[in-house]
Amino acid sequence: MADEMNDTPTPEDTKDNRWSVSRMAIIFVGAFLGLQLLIFIVGLVLALADVQVAGAVISLFRDYVLLVLALEGVLIIAGLAIVAVQVARLVNLIRAETRPILSDARETVGTLKTTAEFVGKEMREPVAQTRSFMAGLTTFVRELLAIRRLIRRRPPADENGAQQEPVTEDSAQD
Repeated sequence: MADEMNDTPTPEDTKDNRWSVSRMAIIFVGAFLGLQLLIFIVGLVLALADVQVAGAVISLFRDYVLLVLALEGVLIIAGLAIVAVQVARLVNLIRAETRPILSDARETVGTLKTTAEFVGKEMREPVAQTRSFMAGLTTFVRELLAIRRLIRRRPPADENGAQQEPVTEDSAQD
């Protein structure tokens, strides 16, 4: 059941079943050379058999080849006309679709520009004020803590100049 669900070909399968460019080129060149050899052999046999009959057969074959080439030319011209019409339709479609996209993009850029100007005007001053207030508050608290450290009581030095351990509330109560 798992094998049925997994239908992806393995690399070995694709390698064997794939028509590569070199393989196709060899087949086309071989077919072309084989066709030319067959035409040469048929022409040689007809020329050796009877010249009058060979001339009529070759003339008939030539007429068919010219007819096929004329039909082929008509098909090529029709194909080129279809391609030209499709390209023209594609160009018109691209023109018709890009104009609304460009106008929407211009409108979006204008909206973004207006929004950026509004945010710049309305948010710059309050943010700057808040930032300066916070900087001042930080400086105030830092200075307050520095003053507290300076005011804190320092223990007196002993005779050797070494400081004693600082007096804390716990050690002062003992």
